[in-house]
Amino acid sequence: MSGNIGMEQLIPIVNKLQDAFTQLGVHMQLDLPQIAVVGGQSAGKSSVLENFVGRLVAMIAKIKKNHYA
Repeated sequence: MSGNIGMEQLIPIVNKLQDAFTQLGVHMQLDLPQIAVVGGQSAGKSSVLENFVGRLVAMIAKIKKNHYA
């Protein structure tokens, strides 16, 4: 996938800024978009996100639901 070149260049810059502000003890609040995708196993969640974003998406968190009898 080709991806979004502008975003690929922006992410490391934002990460460096966050690290610098943390080292200086300065609180920096970035209001970045957040999304949660919910669905069954092999339902195509990652594929939909990858097509939307235009690059491979890393799974950040996996929450298991306990089923009680």
